[in-house]
Amino acid sequence: MTVSRRIRLTLAVLVVTTLTLGRILETRSLAGALPRAPITTTLQFWLVEAQPGHAEFQGKPAFEHYNPLGSVHGGWTATLLDSCVGCAVHTLLPPGKAYTTLELKVNFVKGLSEQVPLVRAIGDVIHSGSRVATAEGRLVGPDGTLFAHATTTCLIFDAR
Repeated sequence: MTVSRRIRLTLAVLVVTTLTLGRILETRSLAGALPRAPITTTLQFWLVEAQPGHAEFQGKPAFEHYNPLGSVHGGWTATLLDSCVGCAVHTLLPPGKAYTTLELKVNFVKGLSEQVPLVRAIGDVIHSGSRVATAEGRLVGPDGTLFAHATTTCLIFDAR
């Protein structure tokens, strides 16, 4: 089965199911029963926890993620944060609803290098309404060091 077909089938299951995404993620993705999003393979990060209003990803900073200045590119950090806050919102959506990021604000507070073995992006919903949701996220190291934090605003709409 091709990757695009697997993704289409996964999205179809998410739209027609009567369970929330949070429950699906807990029972299927975390067990490895659903395919990973292709970007998680490319950028070396993965979902490690999902509950209603909460999602966590873990990633391994690598030399492949470096910018010309010799540190992990801010886009890698922003992608992990966008994933955790967006998925936190997604866990609260009823069947037949989808979302997209309207705004993502990232604050970089400490440089990141491949010397940090793993980081965790932790996302929590602040508000979830019928049309708009907001969430916040933190990117932390194994010792609790804060590398970046973010907020997002997501538009909620009918899935097609």
